[in-house]
Amino acid sequence: MKQIGTAIAMYAQDYDEVMPRIWIDLDGSGGLAGGDMTWRSAILPYVKSAQIFQCPSKKMTTTPFDGRADDYGYQAGYAMNTVHSPVNAPDPPGGSPLADLAVPASTIVVLDYSGGEWIDYASNVHGFINSDSAVTRHSDGCNYQFADGHVKWYKKTAITCSNSECWWSNQESG
Repeated sequence: MKQIGTAIAMYAQDYDEVMPRIWIDLDGSGGLAGGDMTWRSAILPYVKSAQIFQCPSKKMTTTPFDGRADDYGYQAGYAMNTVHSPVNAPDPPGGSPLADLAVPASTIVVLDYSGGEWIDYASNVHGFINSDSAVTRHSDGCNYQFADGHVKWYKKTAITCSNSECWWSNQESG
């Protein structure tokens, strides 16, 4: 996961200090569909191996991400944070300029996940608690990679998401 964070930082350095977008509409459909590219393919040239996207503790057995550019729908062991991504919501970190990250040391970018490209949000309200099965994958906790590059293990209830502070958003709450 640390290598993924380093690859995201390298990508941002090469793309005017902007983090990779969550997905890119390769097929021109205007909507997310098979044939589109996700953040994983965007940073793949910086890690050089699709295997890095498979958590050693949980290998994906169906449609594992294999490095193809049009990777939407392929499974991996890590996801990008999109908890607050509906329109008019606090922005998730994907696609954001680094300068917009209010508190990089407490902005989640990537986390252990059970298979998809990004973590799905239930709603855009504070108080979100991750309920994905991967949240207890590692000794009843989950690994999180933050925008400043560090990776840390937390129990799911330790992740802050309130009106005064939210680790799922790239902006200060309030």
